[in-house]
Amino acid sequence: MLVLGACENIDCTLNNVVLCHISFYDKTTGEPIRLTDTLSVAAEGTDSVLFNKGVNVASLQLPLSYWKDADTLRFIVLTKEGETYESKLTIQKSNTIHHESPDCPMSVFHQILSATANGSVIDSVAVSRREVNYLQDENIQVYIRTAAE
Repeated sequence: MLVLGACENIDCTLNNVVLCHISFYDKTTGEPIRLTDTLSVAAEGTDSVLFNKGVNVASLQLPLSYWKDADTLRFIVLTKEGETYESKLTIQKSNTIHHESPDCPMSVFHQILSATANGSVIDSVAVSRREVNYLQDENIQVYIRTAAE
């Protein structure tokens, strides 16, 4: 007689990537915009480039560090005229380990406590959704200075 082994149903989330969703807005009008200049984003204090040379960018999905209480992201803009401008976005956060089941990989969810920016590109920021998890909703609104400023 043939004995069939029992099958275990593993119910892991298919979308198990945790990313912070950042959208760009015009400082003056408050309307969503696309950045026409070339944008790169790097993690401060590392050699990690998180986003490299994007043009016509309306939003980004960036990873946050697992264990640090704050991440500083360097936004570097290269204009069509060849000028370079930079701003830093600092995200203060708490981190929580998340398990779906023992058979699934661990994830780290984040709770944004505050977000601040300085520099010549970013005018201000607003936290639109504090929980950074599997959902792909906007977390941070970044208000961009215009070229005339």
